[in-house]
Amino acid sequence: MAASAGVLGLSFGSGAFTQTTATRDFSISVANDGSDSAQLPIEPQGVNSDAVYQNGSGVLVIDASGLPPQAVTTFGRFSDLSDASSLNEEVFAITNENDTGESVSVTVNVEITSDADDATLNVAIAPTDDKGNVAGGGVTVATATAKGEKSSGSATVRSVSVGDQVLGGILINSAGAETVEADITIKADQPVEEV
Repeated sequence: MAASAGVLGLSFGSGAFTQTTATRDFSISVANDGSDSAQLPIEPQGVNSDAVYQNGSGVLVIDASGLPPQAVTTFGRFSDLSDASSLNEEVFAITNENDTGESVSVTVNVEITSDADDATLNVAIAPTDDKGNVAGGGVTVATATAKGEKSSGSATVRSVSVGDQVLGGILINSAGAETVEADITIKADQPVEEV
């Protein structure tokens, strides 16, 4: 079983946003192929923001319409804005609720799809501590850094047991770019059993 948790499209730039620009949202959801979405829910959590919500279909939406160009923007809280591994409060959670009882491997792929002058996109994924908060240490970061050309990166968090969660945050530094377009893909794969 492989459950894809969707693609996020992120785009911002000077003058790029208007009230009618719905395409500036990006969302995370499990691919709609049967019961996968119920077995691998991705939900808003942690930071309280009107820009992060679950729509009527259960899809996590992060409204990126207000992102400024040439700035550092976060979804979640980081103790050091120059270090994405310093995530200390999440903006979304992914829970393994698959009914097979098997662990899953969560992989995050990030890609800057435009030729941004100087921009970095980080997605931090963290384990939880015994209180369900971001655990200190063990944060995995997928990073794409563009300097005049497209860029991509990935990170994998392995062995998320049934009932366990991983927590996520997004850190974007577009200080040297007027416009950045990017995609984030989150997947969860159940290991294939050997026969």
